[in-house]
Amino acid sequence: MTELKFKPGYRSEADEWTCDGERITAPEKLAAIKKVLEKDGPILVQHKFLRGARAPHEAVFDDYEEFLSYLSEHARAGDKISVWSLWPFMRDTPALAHGKCPAEDGTILKRGAYWMMASAMNIIKLERAAHSTAPKGPQQTSPEATPWANKPQNGHALKGQHK
Repeated sequence: MTELKFKPGYRSEADEWTCDGERITAPEKLAAIKKVLEKDGPILVQHKFLRGARAPHEAVFDDYEEFLSYLSEHARAGDKISVWSLWPFMRDTPALAHGKCPAEDGTILKRGAYWMMASAMNIIKLERAAHSTAPKGPQQTSPEATPWANKPQNGHALKGQHK
Protein backbone atom coordinates (compact mmCIF):
# COMPACT_ATOMS: atom_id res chain seq x y z
CA MET A 1 0.00 0.00 0.00
CA THR A 2 1.19 3.51 -0.74
CA GLU A 3 1.63 6.20 1.89
CA LEU A 4 -1.34 6.34 4.23
CA LYS A 5 -3.30 9.57 3.80
CA PHE A 6 -6.23 10.75 5.88
CA LYS A 7 -9.32 12.77 5.03
CA PRO A 8 -9.06 16.36 6.21
CA GLY A 9 -10.40 17.01 9.70
CA TYR A 10 -11.55 20.08 11.56
CA ARG A 11 -8.60 22.38 12.32
CA SER A 12 -8.78 24.78 15.22
CA GLU A 13 -5.90 27.05 16.24
CA ALA A 14 -6.70 26.11 19.87
CA ASP A 15 -5.41 22.58 19.10
CA GLU A 16 -1.91 23.92 18.31
CA TRP A 17 -1.22 21.89 15.17
CA THR A 18 2.52 21.18 14.74
CA CYS A 19 4.91 19.11 12.64
CA ASP A 20 6.36 17.53 15.81
CA GLY A 21 4.59 14.74 17.69
CA GLU A 22 3.46 11.14 17.63
CA ARG A 23 2.13 9.90 14.29
CA ILE A 24 0.38 6.57 13.86
CA THR A 25 1.90 6.55 10.36
CA ALA A 26 5.51 6.53 11.60
CA PRO A 27 7.28 3.65 9.80
CA GLU A 28 8.46 2.10 13.09
CA LYS A 29 4.90 2.11 14.47
CA LEU A 30 3.41 0.55 11.36
CA ALA A 31 6.22 -2.04 11.30
CA ALA A 32 5.56 -2.93 14.96
CA ILE A 33 1.83 -3.33 14.26
CA LYS A 34 2.52 -5.50 11.20
CA LYS A 35 4.96 -7.65 13.20
CA VAL A 36 2.44 -8.26 16.00
CA LEU A 37 -0.23 -9.21 13.46
CA GLU A 38 2.12 -11.69 11.77
CA LYS A 39 3.62 -13.15 14.94
CA ASP A 40 1.06 -12.85 17.74
CA GLY A 41 -2.33 -12.48 16.10
CA PRO A 42 -5.11 -9.89 16.26
CA ILE A 43 -4.80 -6.27 17.36
CA LEU A 44 -7.31 -4.15 19.22
CA VAL A 45 -7.69 -0.64 17.80
CA GLN A 46 -9.33 2.31 19.53
CA HIS A 47 -10.26 5.21 17.27
CA LYS A 48 -11.02 8.52 19.01
CA PHE A 49 -12.59 11.18 16.79
CA LEU A 50 -11.29 14.74 17.02
CA ARG A 51 -14.27 16.98 17.71
CA GLY A 52 -16.45 14.19 16.37
CA ALA A 53 -19.10 14.50 19.07
CA ARG A 54 -19.26 10.72 19.35
CA ALA A 55 -17.83 7.92 21.45
CA PRO A 56 -14.59 6.16 20.52
CA HIS A 57 -14.84 3.18 18.16
CA GLU A 58 -13.08 -0.10 18.94
CA ALA A 59 -12.30 -2.74 16.33
CA VAL A 60 -10.29 -5.95 16.09
CA PHE A 61 -8.13 -6.72 13.07
CA ASP A 62 -6.12 -9.79 12.13
CA ASP A 63 -5.00 -8.47 8.76
CA TYR A 64 -2.58 -5.57 8.24
CA GLU A 65 -4.09 -4.40 4.94
CA GLU A 66 -7.60 -4.37 6.46
CA PHE A 67 -6.27 -2.25 9.34
CA LEU A 68 -4.76 0.26 6.88
CA SER A 69 -7.97 0.27 4.83
CA TYR A 70 -10.00 1.02 7.94
CA LEU A 71 -7.75 3.98 8.76
CA SER A 72 -7.85 5.41 5.24
CA GLU A 73 -11.65 5.04 5.00
CA HIS A 74 -12.71 6.11 8.51
CA ALA A 75 -10.00 8.24 10.15
CA ARG A 76 -9.51 11.96 9.63
CA ALA A 77 -6.52 14.17 10.27
CA GLY A 78 -6.32 14.80 14.00
CA ASP A 79 -8.08 11.59 15.11
CA LYS A 80 -6.27 9.58 17.78
CA ILE A 81 -5.53 5.91 17.10
CA SER A 82 -4.32 3.52 19.83
CA VAL A 83 -3.34 -0.08 19.07
CA TRP A 84 -2.78 -3.04 21.40
CA SER A 85 -1.93 -6.67 20.87
CA LEU A 86 -5.14 -8.53 21.71
CA TRP A 87 -3.49 -11.69 23.04
CA PRO A 88 -2.25 -10.23 26.39
CA PHE A 89 -5.82 -9.12 27.19
CA MET A 90 -7.16 -12.58 26.41
CA ARG A 91 -4.35 -14.27 28.38
CA ASP A 92 -4.26 -12.01 31.46
CA THR A 93 -7.86 -10.86 31.91
CA PRO A 94 -10.65 -13.17 33.02
CA ALA A 95 -13.50 -13.30 30.53
CA LEU A 96 -16.47 -11.15 31.46
CA ALA A 97 -18.72 -14.06 30.51
CA HIS A 98 -18.31 -17.39 28.80
CA GLY A 99 -20.45 -20.35 27.87
CA LYS A 100 -21.45 -22.61 25.05
CA CYS A 101 -24.27 -22.00 22.62
CA PRO A 102 -27.18 -24.35 23.36
CA ALA A 103 -28.93 -26.51 20.79
CA GLU A 104 -32.64 -26.05 20.01
CA ASP A 105 -33.56 -28.37 22.90
CA GLY A 106 -31.41 -26.36 25.35
CA THR A 107 -28.64 -28.96 25.69
CA ILE A 108 -24.95 -28.09 25.61
CA LEU A 109 -21.97 -30.33 25.08
CA LYS A 110 -19.59 -31.22 27.93
CA ARG A 111 -16.61 -31.48 25.60
CA GLY A 112 -15.53 -29.91 22.37
CA ALA A 113 -12.50 -29.51 20.13
CA TYR A 114 -11.84 -25.80 20.57
CA TRP A 115 -8.21 -25.45 21.62
CA MET A 116 -6.96 -28.43 19.67
CA MET A 117 -7.60 -26.82 16.28
CA ALA A 118 -6.03 -23.52 17.34
CA SER A 119 -2.98 -25.33 18.70
CA ALA A 120 -2.63 -27.42 15.56
CA MET A 121 -2.88 -24.34 13.35
CA ASN A 122 -0.20 -22.55 15.39
CA ILE A 123 2.11 -25.57 15.26
CA ILE A 124 1.68 -25.83 11.47
CA LYS A 125 2.38 -22.10 11.15
CA LEU A 126 5.53 -22.40 13.29
CA GLU A 127 6.73 -25.46 11.40
CA ARG A 128 6.30 -23.68 8.06
CA ALA A 129 8.25 -20.70 9.35
CA ALA A 130 10.99 -22.97 10.73
CA HIS A 131 11.26 -24.92 7.47
CA SER A 132 11.46 -21.79 5.35
CA THR A 133 14.41 -20.36 7.33
CA ALA A 134 16.04 -23.37 8.99
CA PRO A 135 18.62 -25.71 7.48
CA LYS A 136 17.23 -28.84 5.83
CA GLY A 137 16.78 -31.92 8.02
CA PRO A 138 14.27 -33.42 10.43
CA GLN A 139 12.43 -30.86 12.55
CA GLN A 140 10.20 -31.45 15.53
CA THR A 141 7.81 -28.92 16.96
CA SER A 142 5.78 -29.98 19.95
CA PRO A 143 3.44 -28.04 22.24
CA GLU A 144 5.99 -28.50 25.03
CA ALA A 145 8.68 -26.87 22.88
CA THR A 146 6.35 -24.06 21.84
CA PRO A 147 4.19 -23.09 24.86
CA TRP A 148 2.76 -20.10 22.99
CA ALA A 149 1.17 -22.50 20.50
CA ASN A 150 -1.66 -23.14 22.97
CA LYS A 151 -3.01 -19.58 22.91
CA PRO A 152 -6.42 -19.06 21.32
CA GLN A 153 -6.23 -18.11 17.67
CA ASN A 154 -9.53 -16.65 16.52
CA GLY A 155 -8.18 -15.46 13.20
CA HIS A 156 -10.92 -15.43 10.61
CA ALA A 157 -13.65 -15.20 13.23
CA LEU A 158 -12.27 -11.80 14.20
CA LYS A 159 -11.33 -10.64 10.71
CA GLY A 160 -12.66 -7.15 10.16
CA GLN A 161 -15.17 -7.39 13.00
CA HIS A 162 -16.13 -3.94 14.19
CA LYS A 163 -18.04 -3.03 17.29
